[in-house]
Amino acid sequence: MNMKHLVKYSHSFSLLFWLFACSAQQLLANDVLHQADSLYSIHSYSEALRQYRQLQEKDHYLKHNFELNFKIAVCFLRNDELDSALQIFRQLQRNNRVLSEYVDYFLFLIAVKQEKSAAQVQKIGNDFIDRHANHFLADSILFHLADFEFRHRQYTPAVKHYSMLLKKKSYANYLPFFQTRIAQSKLYSGEAEDARERLYQIMQLYPDSPEALDIALSFDNSEKLTEKLFFTIADVYLQNHQYTTL
Repeated sequence: MNMKHLVKYSHSFSLLFWLFACSAQQLLANDVLHQADSLYSIHSYSEALRQYRQLQEKDHYLKHNFELNFKIAVCFLRNDELDSALQIFRQLQRNNRVLSEYVDYFLFLIAVKQEKSAAQVQKIGNDFIDRHANHFLADSILFHLADFEFRHRQYTPAVKHYSMLLKKKSYANYLPFFQTRIAQSKLYSGEAEDARERLYQIMQLYPDSPEALDIALSFDNSEKLTEKLFFTIADVYLQNHQYTTL
């Protein structure tokens, strides 16, 4: 074999070795990614985050991968590392319009968790609802927004948003809760008579609900009972198997 052929075979061998090494490295990276995704799917966010970051350290191109950065940001959020999550989601919002509604949704959740001012949270939430009114995440935004407003004593917008939630089929099981929050908002706003009537209606409409039981206990302990109210409360106790309270 002459030198020319030897060099040729040497180059071919080097190329094959390089391709093999790259393939092995890619297989290892795919395996790590699969493990990380599995951990992410079972909400093991700390371990998933560690493996995602490990992948990015080994592959420069993955540092700009939208899907991977999105999952890393979610991991940070679920671990309450809010500043890190916010930084990544803002970068994704600036540089990509892929899945923009999901990025906007998580930016809203971060604002809620960071206890931003009511005005800031309301602006982000209302902007999302205006832009993505038919998206299923709009209902979740509405739920969190109403809860945030109630906790921050923003009772007028809370009533508005809880009332909107009453019409959402996806939250049908929450109707007693929403009605109770509306009644409480009315009470704390000084509309005591309206609130009392609403609480009475909750006991009539949802006698087997935990909310009705709480209302019944409150009425039972604080008021002189009329015959009608007595039997309404008694029905709530029976529906909730509170026989010893009768």
